[in-house]
Amino acid sequence: MNLALAYYKSGQLSEAANLFDDVRSNSLMIWQVTLLSADCYLRLGNLDRVIGLLSPFASAHAGDHAVNYMLGMALIRSGNMEKGQALVDGILRDSDSAEAHFLLGSVAFMAKDYPGAVQGVLQSDWYHPDLPSLQSYYGQALLFTGDPDGATTAFRKQLASDPNDYDSNLRLAQILFRRRLHAEARPLYERALRVRPGSPEAAYGLAELDLAEQRPEQARRRLEQIVARWPSYAAAHRALSIADEQLSPQRRVRARRDAAAKLDGGEASAGIPLGSAAPDFTLLALPSSGDRRVRLSEFRGKRPSCSSWAATPALSFARRLPF
Repeated sequence: MNLALAYYKSGQLSEAANLFDDVRSNSLMIWQVTLLSADCYLRLGNLDRVIGLLSPFASAHAGDHAVNYMLGMALIRSGNMEKGQALVDGILRDSDSAEAHFLLGSVAFMAKDYPGAVQGVLQSDWYHPDLPSLQSYYGQALLFTGDPDGATTAFRKQLASDPNDYDSNLRLAQILFRRRLHAEARPLYERALRVRPGSPEAAYGLAELDLAEQRPEQARRRLEQIVARWPSYAAAHRALSIADEQLSPQRRVRARRDAAAKLDGGEASAGIPLGSAAPDFTLLALPSSGDRRVRLSEFRGKRPSCSSWAATPALSFARRLPF
């Protein structure tokens, strides 16, 4: 339990969630551990797991704001707005809380009413600026209303309080990438992928960076893994074709070099084996002999003419030439 809490407080949510699952099956504190586990899965984006954990307790803890908030958020984000809205209404009946306004903003966000989402989050922010994931959702709502600068500020606020917020890392990295701030974008993509190892968007973002930084081979490896796991990811297929185009000239160059190296080796191996008869050749005789030429074949049988000695006559004649 202590180890799970240490992971939880340090933002290592996947490790914490796994340990909480183990603890919950062997603990008398099943309710408290369930809430912590549900919070981990909510932050990790595993909405089905949150719903599965909290739904059995919903009726017994109907007035518990923590349950209603997390379960309502999971239902809303997974598209089950009717059930999520019912939980929001329950929170609103009890108090005009920040959690309720945040949930209302989330309903607007899922309905693609981004100005309404901004307004809902602003009311939450006025009540409770440190509400988990509030700045992350606010940033996303601002981004969809066409305010990347405001979104950037919100994402940075979220990451200052929770460096492992997946959406803030991912969306801020995307903004920085579009602004060609590659060195700042890469660690954000990497952290988003560590928080959610199964995120195709984070993996694709790193592949885009590799392409932009002229690393097509590395991009191709990432993209092949993405399309193997998510075959319908169209953007990854398009990027893979770009990587292949960037690589093809280099591959041709490498192929030509390999072919040349093989040919060089082939010519060397096709040389005259030691001890075999040297090929015949012709050289000019001494300058005083006019245009008279001599051939190596004239010396065969009169002196060694195997390949180890084949150069001897040639060198002898060459030394006597006037140049």
